[in-house]
Amino acid sequence: MINVIPGISIGDFHLSMSRTELLELINHLNMPFKVSTSRDGQIIRTENYSFWIENETISQISVTKNVCAKINGICGIGDTLTTCEQELKTKFIYEPYITLSADIDGLGLDIEEHPENIETAEDFDLFDEGTLRVETIYIFPIQ
Repeated sequence: MINVIPGISIGDFHLSMSRTELLELINHLNMPFKVSTSRDGQIIRTENYSFWIENETISQISVTKNVCAKINGICGIGDTLTTCEQELKTKFIYEPYITLSADIDGLGLDIEEHPENIETAEDFDLFDEGTLRVETIYIFPIQ
């Protein structure tokens, strides 16, 4: 299991790491990667992780559904949004592109898509996002 500490780290990857330290660790772990540019710097992507680099430092990290990653060792990828709310004792605010915790700074989730059988606004209003599973966990600096 990979431990996620909001606003700090995902496993061995820390927000305080420099780009050089990150690349050394990725190479040490034999993780193939690709680099692309973003409007604020670079994004370094491996099979299961993405790292946003600004000013030569990691500014955001994500881990995807192919990794057993748990927030504070409790819940995370593969768990439902409701389970995470109950276990972490927080309320998540569902937004179209990211789900944020009302109480835990430095943490965002990407949950699975709504089922395709939601066809009307009424269906959407009645659907319980809490049944959707976490697919990606993001951490970013605490403001």
